[in-house]
Amino acid sequence: NIVHPHTDADIVWMLDGKPLKEVVRYLTEYYGQSVCCTSAVADKPFYGKLFLNEELDEVLEAIRQTLPMEPSARKNAVYVE
Repeated sequence: NIVHPHTDADIVWMLDGKPLKEVVRYLTEYYGQSVCCTSAVADKPFYGKLFLNEELDEVLEAIRQTLPMEPSARKNAVYVE
């Protein structure tokens, strides 16, 4: 769970089983930073909500808490493995 207090200004993205590859594709567009995932986790469904007004690192932490994966930064991109 995300423990930060939230306000009415939150931009909440509700996800109901969307494949992780689609989630990272959208995050790349939204944050303007390359986010990639390996084929090992690409089709894993993601359930939950993401608060897009938070920093990308916080959003990735919320995903990490839900899925057994570890984001890492490499060559100006964030990889989800």
